[in-house]
Amino acid sequence: MENSLEIQKRRALYIYYNSYKHTRQLRKFGEPVYTSRKLRYVKIYVNEEEVEEVKEKIEALHFVKEVQLSYIPDLEMDFSGNSSVRV
Repeated sequence: MENSLEIQKRRALYIYYNSYKHTRQLRKFGEPVYTSRKLRYVKIYVNEEEVEEVKEKIEALHFVKEVQLSYIPDLEMDFSGNSSVRV
């Protein structure tokens, strides 16, 4: 019996809101990691294949101002080799 544990590809969504009291509703869309009351945003993680679908649903909520995707998975993380930036 093989147990294979696959790592889910996830992406962070930054959700800017009007009122803090509604932020608990965001739990059904993904895993909330961080909430800032002062700057009024929530960072949640969503499975990569569900990002566009979940983003549309969250944008439709009445208390949401803006939804931004994290671009970290799109960045190239290979910093070796020839680089135009020298330190």
